[in-house]
Amino acid sequence: MTSALHARVIALIIGFLFLVGFQGCAHTPPPSSRAESIQQQLGKIDVVVKLTGERKTLDTPRTGWVSNLGRGAALGTALGLLPCYGCVLLAGPGAIGYGIYGGWTSESESLWKEARSAFETVLTDMSLEEVLLHHTIAYSRENGYDIDKLPAGAQRIAQDQSSDPSLPSDSIGVILEIRDPIVLLAPAQFVINPPRRLILSAQIRLIRTADDTVLDDRVVTEEFGTTRSLAEWTADDAKVFREDVRLGAHRLAATISEQEFILQRAPERTFSTNIFYNGYFTGLAPVNPPMVASQIFDRVDLVPIVTSLQPTLRWEVFKGDAVTYDLMLWRAAGHNLGNLIYSRERLTKSYHMLEIPLDPKTRYFWTIRARFSANGNTKVTEWSSRSVSASVFYNVCSLGLGSLVGHPDESTSGLYQFRTF
Repeated sequence: MTSALHARVIALIIGFLFLVGFQGCAHTPPPSSRAESIQQQLGKIDVVVKLTGERKTLDTPRTGWVSNLGRGAALGTALGLLPCYGCVLLAGPGAIGYGIYGGWTSESESLWKEARSAFETVLTDMSLEEVLLHHTIAYSRENGYDIDKLPAGAQRIAQDQSSDPSLPSDSIGVILEIRDPIVLLAPAQFVINPPRRLILSAQIRLIRTADDTVLDDRVVTEEFGTTRSLAEWTADDAKVFREDVRLGAHRLAATISEQEFILQRAPERTFSTNIFYNGYFTGLAPVNPPMVASQIFDRVDLVPIVTSLQPTLRWEVFKGDAVTYDLMLWRAAGHNLGNLIYSRERLTKSYHMLEIPLDPKTRYFWTIRARFSANGNTKVTEWSSRSVSASVFYNVCSLGLGSLVGHPDESTSGLYQFRTF
């Protein structure tokens, strides 16, 4: 082998190791919040909801027979591969058979057209922007901020680009601009005619009135809505849709206020797994059920089993002034987040015994956060969440497939999990 060929082989090996190493280490921490110095100097806040027409108020993606044909083909391919552990002979027939089934049993476009019409009527009748405006003001006032509706005719034109200028020592006035709120009914599972999760989001801009400088520009999303079938969403003139959108608008308003004024982020931390995975979490760490049920050389169980149908959930103590805790609990829908079944606010202890019985042999998701006082204002930590990624070692051993496959217990929600006995 010539020296030139040696050099090429070495370069290829280095490139491969860099690739899988990059995949194993690829991990995006949560975005940092705005500087505390800015939050402390906020004076009078005016809020306005603007509809620019750049985005639809209602979005129902991936409907119709074409989408279901694709889902069926993918599911059929996977089922075809299972019997012979990677044999490709059954993948083609499986894809064709399930693809035809998916297209044939798909919810019709006329059904979705009627559903969209009912949903749009609900959004028009309830005046989503007014609901969002009212709840944003009310929630921010509850937490000590001087905020009100922007008077008509007082709106200013802001620069398009965001910046982070040095701020004057005295307090500043700002406009909180909530743009184009959108209601999304997103597929919650990869199945034919999937149930739909209600998600609300809006574009947020915080503008300093002294010079029209954009202090913040981001999309805020509230993803903890319920999951229902199309039939459930449309029943009784979309009664459930109407109720859940109103609740979702309340949660989105709280999320906007928290992310702009109240949220205090903490550095991301790691938790122990094994040589195949890297574990990360933000917020308060769980104590019981633990983060990891068991860990051995080739297996990490991320779904511990609780031995009571009314378990006592425990988490780490947050150190601060006037500390209380908020708790949320969901039933799982497969490996993903199902519907919220239990929540409590302002718990005074770092543990809580559930006041309702859970179902046996059922998977649940939960999360916790702390409320506390700082500089005379209420603050909250992030809702606790975690993520697991393949290690460099795993990616090297699996030729880079570890990052593509992920951990079998992990879900898109990233919340803590447990299973009842």
